[in-house]
Amino acid sequence: MVRGLNIAPFAARAAWDLTGRATVIAGDGSAYAFQEYGPDGQLLRTIEGPASAARPVPRSERADSIAALELRIDSLPVPLDRIEGVAPEIRTGDIPETLPHFISVHAGSSDRVWVERWRPEAVPESSYFDVLEYDGSHAGTVVVPVPLLNDPPPYFGDDVVIGITMDPQTEVHSVVVSRFRLAERAEGGR
Repeated sequence: MVRGLNIAPFAARAAWDLTGRATVIAGDGSAYAFQEYGPDGQLLRTIEGPASAARPVPRSERADSIAALELRIDSLPVPLDRIEGVAPEIRTGDIPETLPHFISVHAGSSDRVWVERWRPEAVPESSYFDVLEYDGSHAGTVVVPVPLLNDPPPYFGDDVVIGITMDPQTEVHSVVVSRFRLAERAEGGR
């Protein structure tokens, strides 16, 4: 999918959210790591998620995205070199071959950080979220069986995810309520 020319398909991009403590959690997808900044812009901490190897972009998705990008470029009324704000990867044709480490980051209840990651290739359309405790430890993974929109962002409670999905054929929006239960933390854990 090509929305514009300022970000290449599958390029890492900034993601951030506000916490209930009036801080900002932010990362750029180039690594599975986030920074938390205070209201004054001071770095408070770095959160590193579970180690994961970079995944290759599925061949069919990469081919479709490159084809869509080429159509978009061919539809321009002027040459690409006359367009401002074009991503360097698009100018050079060097579209990423690996997926970013995550899609988005969200602050949930109980100081948990919800990290949306790419679903496994063989799994039907869905939304995958790693749930990180305040200390960065992995609390579990929650799979919502439909893709959720990020605008508006989903709500992440202690035992529920509420979000909006859109039917690709009819473009009808629906509210999705997905309940879950994470494994209990060991005694002495946070």
